[in-house]
Amino acid sequence: MPPEKKHSFPNTRWTMIRRTRETDPSTRRAALEEFCRAYWQPLYSYSRARGNSQHDAEDAVQGFLSHLLQRGEKLADLDASRGKLRSWLLTSFRNFLINEQDRENAVKRGGRTDIVSIDIDEAESRIGDSPAEPASESDLAQQFDRTWAETVLTRAQEFLKKTHTEAGKAERFSALVPFLTEGTEENAITSAAKQLDMKPGTVRMAVSRLRDDYRVAVLREIQETVGDEVDVEEEFDYLISCL
Repeated sequence: MPPEKKHSFPNTRWTMIRRTRETDPSTRRAALEEFCRAYWQPLYSYSRARGNSQHDAEDAVQGFLSHLLQRGEKLADLDASRGKLRSWLLTSFRNFLINEQDRENAVKRGGRTDIVSIDIDEAESRIGDSPAEPASESDLAQQFDRTWAETVLTRAQEFLKKTHTEAGKAERFSALVPFLTEGTEENAITSAAKQLDMKPGTVRMAVSRLRDDYRVAVLREIQETVGDEVDVEEEFDYLISCL
């Protein structure tokens, strides 16, 4: 169950990109590496949808991310007054795959460098059956956007898990997190109430608060990846429609 859309949004934008513009090289590098860890999954899904094997898709992703880290100014130079990181990343990766010279150069500089740890089993579970033949460009873009949307929701849930754990509420979060994607049937509420030693009505209120927090976390994640002129509500609606 995707988070409901409401009209209060965090007021930060493009922060993921702005961190790559820090003057300190180590800070810039850390920001780029964080970005790579956050959004490798849509790249992998796109490469697989093109008909690449698991091994070739992983090679392509690692090669592109290595290329991106070596030329981080491309990411840092993105204009916050317009555009979406999602669209820029897809175009850049598509061009990288087409430009064999870039791929060859990435390999020549010491072989493949693993920028992120890719869990193939997890990655494959999120893209379904492999295509019998390469998909159309339209289908490829849809696959990328769907996986991007899933990644945004996953990162929002990971943020909530982290904040609840730090607040000593890991058990409560574990019991309530299924309600972010499922309904609030009476049996499920009763079961959670017994697990948490809470009244069913209290559990319902806790679920409602968690869903509100989830929505805010999703919006924060979206706003980190869109420019100043992008309508966040439209991006929210579009990503939800991709699921």
